[in-house]
Amino acid sequence: MYTQIKKHSVHTKNLLISSRTIDYLGINTAIEYAIIVFIKHFLLYHNYKKIKIFVDGNYSFRYETLSKEVKNLEEWKIKKKQNFTQIVCKVNSSFYFIDIENITKGDEKVFSIACASIVSKVLRDQFMKNISPLFPQYEFHQNKGYGTKSHINLLKKYGECILHRKSYTKNLQ
Repeated sequence: MYTQIKKHSVHTKNLLISSRTIDYLGINTAIEYAIIVFIKHFLLYHNYKKIKIFVDGNYSFRYETLSKEVKNLEEWKIKKKQNFTQIVCKVNSSFYFIDIENITKGDEKVFSIACASIVSKVLRDQFMKNISPLFPQYEFHQNKGYGTKSHINLLKKYGECILHRKSYTKNLQ
């Protein structure tokens, strides 16, 4: 599926956020950070005038951070509803329309979220296989860091490494 999704996608962009960043910012702020990175990427490198972002899960985008992060943001207006944020902004005298919609269980309801989920999982699994030789005791090439029974046992035996989220592993004690 990964190959077919990449072949037929208009555009894909992937971002790996480190465990340290997630532990420092918290998962919701890390998601917001990722959304802002994508918005900046689309505005700067593709000059899309309309951007639609689906977020899988129950998450509400805080637009204040966007105004600090996007340089040359001249004006912006926000409309928020329960699961939807619409941003109209002016950057370098051009107007942009950004819709952000969070959808609980989005990978079951929206085809593009399901595809993004597959792409993300494949890329993360490849990363974990590639990094496995640096941390052989965790057997990342087999469990890829997911909370399988064997991985949890290895975590209890060896403790955490730099790849583990402390916000997750604290619950294993």
